[in-house]
Amino acid sequence: MPTGLWTDYKASSFNGGNGTSTNPYQIATAAQLAYLAYGINNGISNYATSYFKLTADIDLADHYWTPIGNSSHRFKRSFDGNYYKISNMNIDTSVNSSDLIGLFGYTEAPSTTEEVSIGNFYLVNPRIIDKSSTYASFILAIHNRRIRIHDIEIIDGYYSYASYSSTVESNSYFGCFLSRSILVSASYAKVHNVNALSTYIRSNKQYTGGLIGYYVVGEGNNEIYNSNIVITDLVCPHGIYVGGAIGYLDHENYYNMYLQNISVQIQDGQVNSNTIIGGIIGYYCNNISKSYNYININNISSDILNMYPSPTKFKAFVGDWKTGITSANFKSTNKLSKLYYNTEVSKTGYNSGLFSDTENTTIVKSYKYSDTCNVYDTSTNTTVMNYYNVAHAIACRTFSVQVTKSGSVTYREIIYLNDIYKRAHTLEPIKFILMWDLGDFNPYDESTLNFPIFVLVTGTTYTFPDADIYSYLNPTLERYDLENNNKWLAESQQTLNDVSGIYHPGDTVTVSTDFVIWTGSVDKTKVISYKKDSSTVVDVTNVVYKNSSSTVRSMADYKYKKNSSTVV
Repeated sequence: MPTGLWTDYKASSFNGGNGTSTNPYQIATAAQLAYLAYGINNGISNYATSYFKLTADIDLADHYWTPIGNSSHRFKRSFDGNYYKISNMNIDTSVNSSDLIGLFGYTEAPSTTEEVSIGNFYLVNPRIIDKSSTYASFILAIHNRRIRIHDIEIIDGYYSYASYSSTVESNSYFGCFLSRSILVSASYAKVHNVNALSTYIRSNKQYTGGLIGYYVVGEGNNEIYNSNIVITDLVCPHGIYVGGAIGYLDHENYYNMYLQNISVQIQDGQVNSNTIIGGIIGYYCNNISKSYNYININNISSDILNMYPSPTKFKAFVGDWKTGITSANFKSTNKLSKLYYNTEVSKTGYNSGLFSDTENTTIVKSYKYSDTCNVYDTSTNTTVMNYYNVAHAIACRTFSVQVTKSGSVTYREIIYLNDIYKRAHTLEPIKFILMWDLGDFNPYDESTLNFPIFVLVTGTTYTFPDADIYSYLNPTLERYDLENNNKWLAESQQTLNDVSGIYHPGDTVTVSTDFVIWTGSVDKTKVISYKKDSSTVVDVTNVVYKNSSSTVRSMADYKYKKNSSTVV
């Protein structure tokens, strides 16, 4: 159990840097992160408008966390997690009473044209016990002006009220990434490339969302892109507005709101019978005429497995609207596309909730997700599984960062390989292939393929691209299976198995687990070269022949006639 507050065990300086964008303050220990919170909250130096960057994994298990920024002193610049892990953040408002709780408490952009940026890290096993706050979140309680929350994965998050109450906490907010936004001039939030996986939410807040509790559409880029929310257990006994992504969406102006590539799964839910709940948005307050011109919803999957009891206003996408919109309105603007939801939840009359009239089955597709491996979307010739994993690029989120070590450039890869969609039915988990920097005699043209290449596979086979260059050497690709599918790749890769397969470009291989591909050996004595000038010899990258007047083909092998009867 943690004891005391981290700010009482803070460091007295950072690990380096001067706080500029090119040389940010460096944070390598939990005590230094606590020093950041202390410095911001007490208005020390110019910390509020400085740049900060993690340089190591941080473990906050020993003490209770105090959020970075408060109503008097707000964080105003940039926090770059540098793809490290922040583990075991503990917040308990009975120990440290606060109206704002989260890793960050309050942010405010320094001007109406700038953004605060928080991103590039994993928040692992955060735990919040909330007795008294108004604004609660794992990442950020509240923001003013512009904020960008990006490239963050919350794993095994736990949020709970301290004790059961028979009444809702009015004007209170919880969201995994942002509790509430405030509408001021030039204000918006961008939430890009985020996951909340294996999340437990027990909320008595009036507004509760898997991503954001209460969002006011502001002037500028109101964007939520590439997000997965997997809520293992959702308990809102008196919550009024509950959404898998946004609890309450306040759209009182003519600015655009974009929701794209979002996948929500609620495995088990318990709410009040009067709760307004939507798989994506709890309540959409559209106080403007023709609001369907200003909201864009694309590539969305809603998967609610169980909800008890079954509230009257409980829908797959939007629990309820202030002003209902007809399917003809939406269809005319072409603002909705590729929307899917699971029909396995027990609820009479359960549908998307997007339309005030008849469900538009052209825009919205409903399936029993346990059967989706055999269901195809004929318009795109792809399986619905691709849309069930609409944010699959984030489901197995990859971060590739070049860092300098010992004077050379290497890749530091941190990839969390999760199995979030694997349940006790026929759905297939995502498999992962990493094609590493293939080095000398790489059969692929690096001017068109940016290595390393990350391939996410939902089926059982994968076909390697044909060789672009050196095809005449018959290059090989060596496969190394990863031992631990659900571990950080940086750790798994240290214990690679022996070579489990040797392939060639163009081969189709069976994919049953995650693996890494490297270049195999080639016979370098067979490389053809020519003398470009008196001092320069150039290797021939490919040998081709003209198959017809208009077709040039690569040669997989080359030979020459040594004499009248011998081909070498």
